[in-house]
Amino acid sequence: MQNHTCNHAILYQALAKSIGIPCVLINGICKNSEYGIGESLDTKALAHQWNAVYLDNQWRLVDTLWGSACMIGSRSEQWSKCRLRNDFFFLTDPDMMICTHLPDNQAWQLLPKPVTFKQFEEFVYVREKFFETGLHML
Repeated sequence: MQNHTCNHAILYQALAKSIGIPCVLINGICKNSEYGIGESLDTKALAHQWNAVYLDNQWRLVDTLWGSACMIGSRSEQWSKCRLRNDFFFLTDPDMMICTHLPDNQAWQLLPKPVTFKQFEEFVYVREKFFETGLHML
């Protein structure tokens, strides 16, 4: 992963496939730290990859980068955790994932009625804490 030829999603796909779990790599955009509320979406700055895995006869969404803990520091003895693992992004419901992630291929939204780029751009910006507190969109 250090030579930039691999990322979390590519590694996750390889690991899943190595143990017989069907897994696809999804290309798209996400409303990440480069996203400014109310701004037009910059597809280059917001480009991202995540996965879908096939479990229990259905496809489920996973973003291992957004779900992973991170460490800072150049040497192991200097490492400190900058955030904890975020379980929300493992097997996330499609109607929640679409609030931050828009795949290039609409089929990977896994929604009965796909969301358009324009709709995604105009969505209220909510993150996982919104759903974890029991709130939902009307």
